[in-house]
Amino acid sequence: MNRLILAAAAATLVAATAAPVTAQQEARVTMLFETDSDAITPQARAQIAAFARNHRGAPDDSVRVEGHATLAESYENSSGYAVGLAQRRAGNVRSVLVEEGLRPEAIVIATFGATRPLGNTPAASPRNRRVELFMSNGAGW
Repeated sequence: MNRLILAAAAATLVAATAAPVTAQQEARVTMLFETDSDAITPQARAQIAAFARNHRGAPDDSVRVEGHATLAESYENSSGYAVGLAQRRAGNVRSVLVEEGLRPEAIVIATFGATRPLGNTPAASPRNRRVELFMSNGAGW
């Protein structure tokens, strides 16, 4: 059931990122991960590619990649583990953004581990295993 929910959420997010974004608009994309995994899924790779395609070559744009983990990943291991996992997730997303043509110097990584959950229930857990991409014209994080 969780895989079905993840697939549906990923398909919705891919569709939402397909339209080009103008330089004045802020873009936001969320990619979900499996428990205790930093592997980029095919759905997430498609989201990242669409995001990069929409923003490639915009000279004043900057990208913020935020890595998150779940409370369960933190409690079962340690808060340090959750932060490291979130960092690896964000780093892997950054690597794909660079492969897709975004300028490395325009990408900033922030890692939050389990400190910014979208919900504290087991049902919210898949949404907390995420990396969020934000792009804004001249945002200057």
